[in-house]
Amino acid sequence: MTTWNRLGRLSSAALLGAALLAAALGCGAPTQPQQRRGELAVDAAPTTAGADVPLPAPPSPADLTRPQLVISELLTDPLLRDEGVGDYVEIANLAARRVPLAELALLLPSGRRLPLLRSARPWLEPGEVAVAQAWPTGDRLQAKGLRLPNAAGRLELLWRGQPIDAATWLRKRPWPKAKPGVAWERRSPALDGNLPAAWRAATLPVDRLERGSPGSVDWPCLALIGTALQRNCPPPLKKRTCRS
Repeated sequence: MTTWNRLGRLSSAALLGAALLAAALGCGAPTQPQQRRGELAVDAAPTTAGADVPLPAPPSPADLTRPQLVISELLTDPLLRDEGVGDYVEIANLAARRVPLAELALLLPSGRRLPLLRSARPWLEPGEVAVAQAWPTGDRLQAKGLRLPNAAGRLELLWRGQPIDAATWLRKRPWPKAKPGVAWERRSPALDGNLPAAWRAATLPVDRLERGSPGSVDWPCLALIGTALQRNCPPPLKKRTCRS
């Protein structure tokens, strides 16, 4: 029973009982102290408005542009070395910039993806013609596990996981006739590597019985205009003028 005093107010006992009831029901005043004027809220979440937060630099347009790389030569059936040791893939960098090897990989016909590695220079220089092998020597690239089918296959060159070039070979017509130990050479970087007309059988002797030109290309200069390999071409002849 609630008791009132003469002024129409609750008695102290009633007030105490009401306070205990409010605490039990979760009502009444907040349990945490309120912030007073002039005090700093210690537990307030910090704000970043107006803070000098550095932003990452945007990538340059060159880094977003797909580099011009082509598979220029293949040896799929070596004679002087075992399978998986003598196989090699030659890659020509026609771009005017370095291409990090960490962005490149080879996709074998089996579906296996092989990264390209080189400890001394982990990139391809502009105009470089590099050779990748499973067990490289000298300045060659390492593609551990590289082993290509002898008679037929298709190899892809990947840049950031996306194919940028491919090479298809077949020991039957209309592909050129190739024997064991003879490499496939690309006739021109402008030709589609999936077509038989893009390839020829190598004729330059290498290591006695094998034929190929690993580390160099023999391409028409007209196909190299505007690429990093154009510097290897002789300057164009100037037309002579005759005066009467």
